[in-house]
Amino acid sequence: MKYTQKPWMLEAENLGCKNIVAYIDGEMTEIACTSGLSDEEEDRGNAVLVTLAPEMFEALCKISEGRGRYSMDPLYHAGNTIEDMKKIAVDVVSRVDGYEEIVRRVWEE
Repeated sequence: MKYTQKPWMLEAENLGCKNIVAYIDGEMTEIACTSGLSDEEEDRGNAVLVTLAPEMFEALCKISEGRGRYSMDPLYHAGNTIEDMKKIAVDVVSRVDGYEEIVRRVWEE
């Protein structure tokens, strides 16, 4: 699958909407724009999820491969492999939570 290279980032608000953009060779490419919902917290959350979509997609690709420290012997070591997959997912989820907090602070200043 081909998509705009990361990192994607949130750009300044435009009439209540939040722009998700990427800079490629110094040129801004608009990826998406939120609808500017009346619920600011929900709109900000939507923007964060879209912004981190490439990282989430890459994490799902890694998880779907089912590789882990002991994936060559899944009968005896499935728990270790599952823990490796869980770590990939938890890392991405924590990035979403952390990014949302950063965005919240920036827009409230």
